[in-house]
Amino acid sequence: YSPAAYTDADGNSQSVDMYFVVVSVSPAEVYITAPTNDDPFKTDVQANVLTIPSTVTNGSVTYTVTGIEDPVSGAEAGTFSYGNSSFKKIVLPKTLIHLKGVDPLNAPTAAFAVEDGNPAFWADDRGVLYNSDKSQIVHLPTRSTLSTLDVTTETNIAPYAFAHCTNLK
Repeated sequence: YSPAAYTDADGNSQSVDMYFVVVSVSPAEVYITAPTNDDPFKTDVQANVLTIPSTVTNGSVTYTVTGIEDPVSGAEAGTFSYGNSSFKKIVLPKTLIHLKGVDPLNAPTAAFAVEDGNPAFWADDRGVLYNSDKSQIVHLPTRSTLSTLDVTTETNIAPYAFAHCTNLK
């Protein structure tokens, strides 16, 4: 576990321990994941904004956070789908370029944001996550209030991009 920053409902900066797994030692890289059928956080988080860190340190080694990995598969899959955490917005760092598994972004959030300089992802002003060239919808936040989303014939839709989006008609 390593700390991740968030802002609580009162606007105070807080920290929560988040679960990571080493995917490479050279270069030093980690993915956010979760113990099987568990939450990636040591405690439940009710946050306005969860900012996923671009680096984490374990001992003397600093790792770059390059991905989110869904630890299980099936209907209940989702790295952030366990526990009682919820967020108004999740900010992805510019270093995060991989999403692995069935539905790694099945997160209780109303919006995604992406740090400038991310070569893989982009989010619009409604919090919808796209790939960097905006040719594919990667994920509509599960707690988005959008009831419709206009999609052109040139726009691809990633598997599970609309999973658990109950307001979408």
